[in-house]
Amino acid sequence: MTKLSELGYLLLSVLEMMRKPSFFETKSILFWGVALFVAVLALVFCWRFRYAVFAGDMGVKYLQALTFQSGPLELDYPAKKFDPLGQAFPFEPPVVFHSPKGWISVWLNPMVLFLVPLFDRVFGWAGYLMAPFLGGLLSVYGLRFLGRELHLPSPNVVAPLVWLLTPLLFYSLILWEHTLAVGCGLMAVAGLLHSLRQRETPHRAGFWLGASALFRAEAALFAGLLCMAVWWSRKKHVTLKSMVVWGISTLSLPLLWGWLVSWMARVPTTAQVTFPYQSPFSPWSGHEWGAHLTKILQTLVEPFQDAPMGTLEWGSIVPLAILLGLFLSQPFQRFRWVGVSVLFIAGVALASLQLTTEKVFFAGILTACPALGVTPFLRRRPQTKTLIWAWALGLFLLAVIAPNNGGLQRGCRYLLLPCVFGVFLVLSEWLRMNRAWKWTVGVILLLGLAIQIQGVTVLWNHKESKEVALERMVESKPDFVLTSVWYFPQEAGRIYSKVPILWARTDPQVHAILMQTESIQPKPDFFLAVLPAASANEGNFHLPNWDANRNGEFGGLPIFEFHRTGSTN
Repeated sequence: MTKLSELGYLLLSVLEMMRKPSFFETKSILFWGVALFVAVLALVFCWRFRYAVFAGDMGVKYLQALTFQSGPLELDYPAKKFDPLGQAFPFEPPVVFHSPKGWISVWLNPMVLFLVPLFDRVFGWAGYLMAPFLGGLLSVYGLRFLGRELHLPSPNVVAPLVWLLTPLLFYSLILWEHTLAVGCGLMAVAGLLHSLRQRETPHRAGFWLGASALFRAEAALFAGLLCMAVWWSRKKHVTLKSMVVWGISTLSLPLLWGWLVSWMARVPTTAQVTFPYQSPFSPWSGHEWGAHLTKILQTLVEPFQDAPMGTLEWGSIVPLAILLGLFLSQPFQRFRWVGVSVLFIAGVALASLQLTTEKVFFAGILTACPALGVTPFLRRRPQTKTLIWAWALGLFLLAVIAPNNGGLQRGCRYLLLPCVFGVFLVLSEWLRMNRAWKWTVGVILLLGLAIQIQGVTVLWNHKESKEVALERMVESKPDFVLTSVWYFPQEAGRIYSKVPILWARTDPQVHAILMQTESIQPKPDFFLAVLPAASANEGNFHLPNWDANRNGEFGGLPIFEFHRTGSTN
């Protein structure tokens, strides 16, 4: 414990040095240093892993990028000889839309739809991590902007630390749109504060809020309600005219973007691709994304209906957003870091219970963002050092006992904007604390950094296991891959053009497809990904004349290679 205290004091000394004005007189060394570190880390991930690039719906986004660059995706379903009825097409709605005209388009939010293909054209496979990295960079810049508007101490120091001490680090390394949404949301709040101070029409804030809505609906919701809280606390500086302009500018970007995407994704009559079958899993037939201007409004509503955010009740969203707004409200300065901080954590806990019934959800937020737990102790008497030590010990034990994936903990991505915003305020207040006991909170910060390092290690090991299995799969050149795990084709999207992937929802469907291959000459070889692992070895599929030999691991998902009895392959 003494060594941990010494490390905390060392961190404090470094931060005290960086707080001096001379350290940042010419340029923000720490800001660009952290940005360079994250960029190098992202490039290392791209260089090491050719297939196992971790991201939510990775395969879907890869296919969407190809679709956007070349028009309708020419999928002739290469596995149709094994599945002539098309019952095992690996992607289903709301990911893929089938139109009566016979061509398909893959759903993805419009901003990422533009950025990812652009970076792919210029930088190749590494371009897929440029969009989330730039989102993290924009988030940190927005925090600096916000810190200046709130007159917080040393925003050039605090903002980069938030990048390292929160899940913002992880979402800057994977192909997901959360960092972009958070960055736009923070720019909207900071831009609104700047406009109110300058007595300007906040059209720039509306622009950023509109962009945030196109990335992630829940981030736009938090940012929008936070902007309303800012307006409410300082409404004497806002006129009705400026609010109208703000609202118009907020809506103009989504509408304009919808028209632009519709124009760029237009399909000439001569270029229409005939899809070979009508999937039985496409009840949304005819809802081709981006085909009409009015469809853009539907795409902004659908995430609330289909994503887990749709289960988050308004009864917990609104109070949480209001509590965040109270951090910025001058009338509540007296209770800013005591009562409001306790209510903030209670609000996050309430929101997490609405998102999922799993108890580890809220624990994941605090283990990934330990600094959030410091807020109830800020600006209190030095005697609370004992409580802080107890809190640090509890977080340490929780991180050791419970599985830790750092930023990939449950709950972090849907509440990323509140987490980033809350930790930024906590660190800013930490710099104002009494030096006599400030170092105790440094222990919490070191713990947060350790959790992020551990999370990166977990992510790297997870990708290593995937890479080995996928390399074997591609090198063995199977005729197709059969899986009953719904997310397998989404994560293996990059190999879809190399190896056909069949997806069967149930074990009977797996059995039916395998039996159908018996009539095909020559008989194909294939991989089979099953869950649980023991089902194939125990003969639950009742496959005649087939032997299962374990081939590799797909990130904890067993992959088996099947050959017929007596096969020399």
